[in-house]
Amino acid sequence: MPARTTNFRATVQQRRWTYEAFCIQWKRACEELAERDKDPRLATVPMSRRTFDRWMKGDLTERGPRPDTARVLEYLFGMPMGQIFAQSHEGPPDHPAGQLPVGEPERAEAIRRRLEGTLTSGHISEAGLTSWEETVAWHGRATRFRPEGDLLRDLRHDVDALSRALDQRQSLGAMHRLTRFSAQMAGLMSLVLVRQGDDHNANAWLRVARIAADEAGDNDVRAWIFAEYAYALFYSGDLTGAARAARRAQVISAQTTVGAALAAPLEARAHAVMGDRQEAEAALGRAEDALAHLHGDDIAESAFGYSEAQLRFHEGNALTHLGQTDRAREAQQRALHLYPADEHLDRALIELDTAMCLLLDGEPAAAADRTAETLQKLPEQHRSGIILTRACQLEGQLATIPGLPQPARELRDVLAPLQPNTAPTPERKAP
Repeated sequence: MPARTTNFRATVQQRRWTYEAFCIQWKRACEELAERDKDPRLATVPMSRRTFDRWMKGDLTERGPRPDTARVLEYLFGMPMGQIFAQSHEGPPDHPAGQLPVGEPERAEAIRRRLEGTLTSGHISEAGLTSWEETVAWHGRATRFRPEGDLLRDLRHDVDALSRALDQRQSLGAMHRLTRFSAQMAGLMSLVLVRQGDDHNANAWLRVARIAADEAGDNDVRAWIFAEYAYALFYSGDLTGAARAARRAQVISAQTTVGAALAAPLEARAHAVMGDRQEAEAALGRAEDALAHLHGDDIAESAFGYSEAQLRFHEGNALTHLGQTDRAREAQQRALHLYPADEHLDRALIELDTAMCLLLDGEPAAAADRTAETLQKLPEQHRSGIILTRACQLEGQLATIPGLPQPARELRDVLAPLQPNTAPTPERKAP
């Protein structure tokens, strides 16, 4: 009998949980629930491979899971039993492409306030801490391929659970690690909101991230948070503030960190938009040096890593703003060669930089064609605020050219149904 796609199966597949990874999450849920309900029996509810495989197939006994097993399942998935094994109805989102579901920002904001209060105001096992570490790492990797709406929903769920763990006031060592995790998770929330163009809420989450990073006393995380802060300022148009925050990220730690590697090319891009070629080139040099010092997980495809693909993308963007189109194209081609096919956001932004180079080289029709093609081939759920803002700005520059070419008029038709509720203002700088 073919497997039914239940909510259980859909969630496990979305999170890319193997049986072993699911067992780690299961054990964490058992221990947290046992502590919450003061019921030690729940800490040892078993999970066999056979049971997991049956659930993945949607094959349940007539009685369903045993009562204690059901309690853990409901706690882990955050939904009642009847919904966990109900048919999944994943399909086209019920909200416009590139926008969050109705009510999602408000739910995330309520959780952010709770986490901020917890940080400024338990007992968890080593296995539970390891599980949280893996959860944070998974979310970091997911930023490279998952749509922003899905990312925000799953981050919201896990930040809520992390906030409950912090509420319990653990041992000193556990609190240090949980606080570090909360800094990283809040930073990821900000990253997703920046991509959506939600500057206000992105900065609010960065405030939480900085509080947590300072409390944890972890300079590597602080450097990463300041790099994310620099990105938020850059995309909101505060180029001077972005350059300053990026410089701070580079000097927080005595040794080279991912945060420094992220921040140096961002500083280069900010200086490039402001037309300061000397400072931009100097920052690109620091970026090359920082990347050369990173190894292992620090260069992984993750929000917590920085790779050559990202550096070439950011180098190409800076050189595009400087008008160095030949050098920019070399960096862009290298970046596209290095990025995996499912890295939709950065690949689309690189294509838009290529379109800008065509415009700068006096080929407006080709620039319009490239922009329209980029938008049309991008999966609908990945048409984020950043990409639409960039495309709209490029279309705006095309519109100033006398005798608007036909491809530019066609681009306007492509963009019209994709426009966010709030159109980008002319003063807002392009990323």
